[in-house]
Amino acid sequence: MVASTEASHKKLLQHAESRVGSQLNDAEIKIAKVQKRARKKMNGLKHVLKELITDTAD
Repeated sequence: MVASTEASHKKLLQHAESRVGSQLNDAEIKIAKVQKRARKKMNGLKHVLKELITDTAD
């Protein structure tokens, strides 16, 4: 009885670890996508600011 309970708990723990690992991986992918979009927007903003500074200086 104890062995089967331990085996059941081990199986549940492995399943939970697998799910958490999968969720963590998904979250890391989403974070990377957000960071990439943020970099693109920041670069666009830098470009606009450079143009504004150049136009203002003229």
